Amino acid sequence: MLTLKMRWLCLVSGLSIALLLAIARMLTPSPFGMGTHQQLGLPPCTVLELWGIPCPACGMTTSWSLVTRGRIFEAAQANSGGMLLALIALAFLPASCYFFVSGKATRDYWFSWTLAVSLLAGLGTALVHWSLRLL
Repeated sequence: MLTLKMRWLCLVSGLSIALLLAIARMLTPSPFGMGTHQQLGLPPCTVLELWGIPCPACGMTTSWSLVTRGRIFEAAQANSGGMLLALIALAFLPASCYFFVSGKATRDYWFSWTLAVSLLAGLGTALVHWSLRLL
C-alpha cells in the first residue's frame, strides 16, 4: 500500500501533468517546428540566438502541442523526444489517478521502473534528435 504522502504525490503529479497538457493544447503549434513557447511570453531559444544552432529542447513545446491534437508524426518531426515525453505524460494521467484513489502500489514497483526508463528514453531520444539536427 502507498503511504498517504505518496498518494497525494500521485495526485499532485497527475494534476501538474494535466495542467501542462492543457497549456500545450491551448497553444497554436508553430509551423516552423519550434518557437511555440514564445506564446507564453518566454524569450526565443538562447542557444539558437547566440550560436545559430537549436538546443536539445528546441521544438519540445511544439511537439507537446501537436501531440495534444493527435498529430503524432508532426510532433516527432518537431522534437521526437518531446513527442515521447508527451505520450508518457498522457499514459501517466490515468495511472496517477488509480494510485491516488486505490492507494495500491505495483508489485516490485514495476510501474516506477517503467516510468523512469521511459523518461530516460524520451530524454535520450531528444538528444539523438538534436544530434541529427546538427548534421
